[in-house]
Amino acid sequence: MSKNDQSILTVDTPDKLRFKKLYNVSRETIKRLEEYEKHLLWANKQFNLIGIGTQDFIWSRHFADSAKLFFLIKNELEEKSKKISICDIGSGAGFPGVIIKIFSMEFNLDCNIQLFESNKRKSSFLENLSKKLKLNMIINNFRVEDTNQNFDIVLCRAVASLLNIINMSRKCCKDSSLLVLPKGKNWSKELVEAKKVWNFKVKLVKNNRLLDKSGGVTLLINEVKKN
Repeated sequence: MSKNDQSILTVDTPDKLRFKKLYNVSRETIKRLEEYEKHLLWANKQFNLIGIGTQDFIWSRHFADSAKLFFLIKNELEEKSKKISICDIGSGAGFPGVIIKIFSMEFNLDCNIQLFESNKRKSSFLENLSKKLKLNMIINNFRVEDTNQNFDIVLCRAVASLLNIINMSRKCCKDSSLLVLPKGKNWSKELVEAKKVWNFKVKLVKNNRLLDKSGGVTLLINEVKKN
């Protein structure tokens, strides 16, 4: 990565071109993502928000990998008569919640999004980012287990095992809630483990190979009940 972080804002790197190949979004959204990238690179020097090895791949490793989840819930946002409520558990650097919000603005789909991040420094980063990008979101600096609210859609990326995610999200879920959970190549083992404790319906969506060749998937889970 160049010492001048702003240089990436004027050049379409291979990583950014890969993102554009996957998602044909407006120039306004690209500018907002560029501003996100710039702020993330600056803050990462202080807060270690993302792994150093992924800094050169923010557009594909983080932006695109989060944006794929938007298109899995897009129909939900379009079809519901009421505003959909979404929570992102363990938001960290804002993935996937911030990207979901940016893409909902791209498609003029209104939704209530709350981010849950118990780490104070990361929570402060998200607050500043939300203001900088003019995003209407709520950032909660506490664990999702401590909320008294329920959400229609629950997101969680790279935070915990499937079993632990289901355990921690029970209080914030409705009977009709949908869990949208990206998982790596060991997803099948996690599924077997979770099924020992919980009964649920699951739909499996394989990752686009342009984005990920590791065998990762996204699990769409609903109708969760204790065995």
